[in-house]
Amino acid sequence: MDIIIFGAGKYYENRKWSFQNYHIIAFLDNNPDLWGTQKNGVQILPPQKIQELVYDAVIVMSKSAAEMQRQLVDLGVSEEKIYHFYELSLLTEYDEVMLYYSGNLWLNHEKTQILLLTHELSLSGGPMVVLEFGRLLKSMGYMPVIASLADGKLKETILAEGIPVVVCGNISKYNKILWDWIDQFPLIIANTIAFFYFMNQSSGTNRKIIWWLHDIFDKNAAENSFPLKELTSNISIYTGGRLVKDSFYRNYGLKNMKIFLYGIPDQKPLYYRERKYCIGQKVIFAVIASVEPRKGQDIFIQAIQNLTEEERGQAEFWMIGKARNEWLQKFSDELKLLSEPIAEIKWIGEVDNQELMRLYQEIDVVVCPSRNDPMPVVVTNGFMFHKVCIVSDMTGQCDFIQNGINGFVCKTEDHLDLCNKMKWILKNPERMEEIGNCARQIYERVLSMDVFQKNAERIIRDKLESD
Repeated sequence: MDIIIFGAGKYYENRKWSFQNYHIIAFLDNNPDLWGTQKNGVQILPPQKIQELVYDAVIVMSKSAAEMQRQLVDLGVSEEKIYHFYELSLLTEYDEVMLYYSGNLWLNHEKTQILLLTHELSLSGGPMVVLEFGRLLKSMGYMPVIASLADGKLKETILAEGIPVVVCGNISKYNKILWDWIDQFPLIIANTIAFFYFMNQSSGTNRKIIWWLHDIFDKNAAENSFPLKELTSNISIYTGGRLVKDSFYRNYGLKNMKIFLYGIPDQKPLYYRERKYCIGQKVIFAVIASVEPRKGQDIFIQAIQNLTEEERGQAEFWMIGKARNEWLQKFSDELKLLSEPIAEIKWIGEVDNQELMRLYQEIDVVVCPSRNDPMPVVVTNGFMFHKVCIVSDMTGQCDFIQNGINGFVCKTEDHLDLCNKMKWILKNPERMEEIGNCARQIYERVLSMDVFQKNAERIIRDKLESD
């Protein structure tokens, strides 16, 4: 298939692996500085040059997709030939379906089968929540199957749980074999906005679907990247917190959404070691996240810079995580250079889950200065392990925190507010144990597996019994 890529910038660079099986005949871009140059040996042209080319489809690679689509139509391109990146799978009538399973029988037909959809099998928060959901469904007597758009390291862990895995990049009506297979499931639970096109195609069908959303984005991203059609009652929408619910109401006008929070297993019996503060002991603050602007490591560094030398000497500041692509690595390198003069900042990098659980026992304060973070698992882990947590007011857990009682909430993008919260802790370290114990109560009351299971049982029962 001959395709044209409209948008030769970072948006494409971060997703170029998706085009390995396509023949790119040209790039288009609105930046005159790129005209006449090449990317991966393919020419970059002004958009109007498309009138001279022969192609099967144009893929729009930008957060400003709606504007670019209108631009293409004005240039005479048929709307039927224009696709956004997230619709790429719709170009193929068939995509390779890989089935993985453990044991002699990959499905127990005596149990109600539930299909869980995830966008990838990485070790990041979203897919990990799907894994926990699969484990929970098994304990409840259901037979879960996990289907993913992309493979990843998490697959082996899922298979070790005895849960079948299907990997296919094209989960759409254009992949008829998979489409017919999906219709065998009495219930489908889809995780994240990545399945918006699946919802568009499933609206008005007999499928019973729970769409569990965990995304927050601005109106521009909503309109341009994830265009939603009107959804019918066969699709029930749940959100992973108030911030997510507010975002989808604000950007799509979606109503009748309900909040459904995840739960995580209690690791306290395995890993918890009480850490009592002693005079002269350094207070360890930690940001645990992939290194990217959304997670706010730069805000954390600015807050540290505004501490006095004496205050910094009373603490250590850990950065746990890594950049996930080349562009974010530049951001990470800039932050490391910025933090070099501060000896108390320690860059630890990415660690596996077991090592992370061990590190939690040394951490006193979990900091989440994110610009946008629906319900990060690292904060929930902090609650679970009796840690003091400082979160921004654009972090989902902010709804459960009372300042100075069970944690702290600072204003988003306000490094001085974050700095003041850190100063308070350094002046009142003897209060950390009390606040951490109250944080544990948030976990038990809202984000434990017991609470998750009760909510899941009710939601699944209601959907299976619905007309």
